[in-house]
Amino acid sequence: MKLTLLNKSNNIAQAIRRYFKFVLEIEQVEIFLLDDHYRHAERVQETEHSDFLVVDGFVGESPKGFQFGKAMEKRVLLLFYAGEIEIEEEGDFWLVLPYSLERLGDKIKELMEKPVPETEDFEKLEKRFPELKERKKHHN
Repeated sequence: MKLTLLNKSNNIAQAIRRYFKFVLEIEQVEIFLLDDHYRHAERVQETEHSDFLVVDGFVGESPKGFQFGKAMEKRVLLLFYAGEIEIEEEGDFWLVLPYSLERLGDKIKELMEKPVPETEDFEKLEKRFPELKERKKHHN
């Protein structure tokens, strides 16, 4: 299995990679930082060729990871962190860390057996949590 991990922190990404390697025995984990604009094309290409995507929902106050996960149409696990959004600790295709850390491995295994989330699944979350919607920016 090949997994792509998009994170906002290299330290967190490396810790999650070690978890995948030593606990889940997943060797192929590509890491990309969500705010690295220079590697965007490579990030998209690697994600397209991976079996599973793990992505941080937010970068700062922007839902970049959530929107990326929605656009890629892959099996995905969204990671939210305590204090970012008032959401349940676990949902159909997300976890809130650190609260649900012990569920990480089982959640990925469950999601690998389910179909890819539909656009409607993401849109339901956007309706419940407007902060997940993509904000269009207009420059003059």
